[in-house]
Parts: sequence; C-alpha cells; structure tokens
Amino acid sequence: MKDWFWKRPWPSAALVLSNLGTSLLGTLVAVYGFGLVTPVGWGWGIFIWGYATAWFLFNDAVKMWVLRMYWAKRFLFAPGHFTLLRRLVGG
Repeated sequence: MKDWFWKRPWPSAALVLSNLGTSLLGTLVAVYGFGLVTPVGWGWGIFIWGYATAWFLFNDAVKMWVLRMYWAKRFLFAPGHFTLLRRLVGG
C-alpha cells in the first residue's frame, strides 16, 4: 500500500474478518484461559489491544515516511543508488 491505511484501496473483507476473528479468539483465550494458558483478565486484554493499535499507527507513519523518502530519491535503496552500490562493491 502506498498511502495511509484508512485510504483506498482497502483490504478485502475476507482479510479483515479473518484478522479480527483470530484476534478476538486470541483475546478470549488470553482473558479467560484455555488448557495450559493462565487467564490474564480483561485489564491486560484491553491494554494489549491498545498497545497493538498504537504500534499499528506508528508503523503506518513509518511506512509513509519511508515511501516519501523513497519517492524523493533520498532513501538509501532508491533505484538510482543501486548503480552506486554496484560500483562500490565491484560488481
């Protein structure tokens, strides 16, 4: 994706539903416990959802910064820099 996550093109419904379904199932297992998993309670469950959401937003901002640097040709691995890298390595 070359833009912020909330802009088009959005992920398919199947991807979103499978991601939310497994996340909710994992949350329920962690909160209530299952088998050998010790329950952690809703406080930790909500904390982890907030933590994951914060990192998701941070990673999207980093993605946009990297893309902006790439399109501005200031990023180390922009296509024009590969010729310089080949000369330095001797290839």
